[in-house]
Amino acid sequence: MLTTVPIFSTDMYLPALPKMVELFGTSLKLLNLTLILFFIFFAASSLVWGTLSDKYGRKPILITSISAYVVASFLCAIAGNVYQLILFRAIQGIGGGATMAVAIAMVKDVFSGKERGRVLVYLSSLMAVAPIVAPIVGAQILQVTSWRGTFVILGLFGTLLIVGSLLLSETAVRNPDKSVLKTFSSLKTLLKNPGFSLPLILFSIASMPILMFVGSASDIYITGFGLSEQTFSFFFGFNAAFAVIGPFAYILLARRFSTQAIIGLAFLLTAASGIWIVLSGNQSPVMFALAIVPSALGSSLSRPPNMNIILEQGKKDTGAASSLMNFSFMMTGCTGMLFISLDWENRILVYGLSALVAGLVPLLLWPMAWRRCDPAQLEANTETAQLGSY
Repeated sequence: MLTTVPIFSTDMYLPALPKMVELFGTSLKLLNLTLILFFIFFAASSLVWGTLSDKYGRKPILITSISAYVVASFLCAIAGNVYQLILFRAIQGIGGGATMAVAIAMVKDVFSGKERGRVLVYLSSLMAVAPIVAPIVGAQILQVTSWRGTFVILGLFGTLLIVGSLLLSETAVRNPDKSVLKTFSSLKTLLKNPGFSLPLILFSIASMPILMFVGSASDIYITGFGLSEQTFSFFFGFNAAFAVIGPFAYILLARRFSTQAIIGLAFLLTAASGIWIVLSGNQSPVMFALAIVPSALGSSLSRPPNMNIILEQGKKDTGAASSLMNFSFMMTGCTGMLFISLDWENRILVYGLSALVAGLVPLLLWPMAWRRCDPAQLEANTETAQLGSY
């Protein structure tokens, strides 16, 4: 549930964005700041929350951060104008920042080898299912209430997460005697390790098209192609459904191919998706939806080994490694969302070219990044790949 927080916090109100533009009397570019700033503050705060969880433990950090998330969610529901909503969404991002970073750190606390691989596949699948469910739920909420009801639901969801966090057993080996300054110095140590930083950069670039799609999907489908909010939710769900297939496709492919080759294939799929979008994405909503499929599949195909590589390179600084991973993924995604939100004459063409670059650059640099990885990590990924019984 923790890993779905950023997804539900954004995708649930995507169907309402075009109508919110009218209600607030604003522009999509300004309203998209409610998405972009959420991700920016979510990413930035995850650096703090995740790293502090190495010192103070996962449980108290979760309870503190989610409490802020709940308060901000209810404030979003009563926002009087777009500027208040932007502010409250930023606070909501700060509160939610601990969820994914701490959840992934807990996986490494508790599991190793093949078992960790299974759990990461589970998490990747959950993160892929959530985008299918969230806009559909959001569209149904709009049938009985306004966009404000979406944030009430998010507040209640956060309350449930607090209850769950209270019931958790602590998984981290806390280090309260370690100074805060020394705790945060682990971030610098990790970034100086090319075996950590190079794969992190490439995986972040390759993940950019997904958040760009989240930021532009409602405008493309509803405003551009003229679909209803409900029809949009099903098109969006169709695209997200292929992200569910990716983690399980990884298991099947890993029986015959190396992790290095599978990740390369994922980058290639993203680049191919970009070419397809450029050539035929403007023709119809069906053609655009089909062209998104390779990118959605490629992103989720590489997610389990990507996370395992980064966590393995993190050694003992699990919270710091997890928070850096989330920060990098989110910030590159936010950059993409801001870029695609500009007043482009042909938004679909710009999106397609961006996906092409985001797949091609990592594809070309991936062999060099792989050689930089720690040999112990390569062994761990070999174990992860062999999940035939799962």
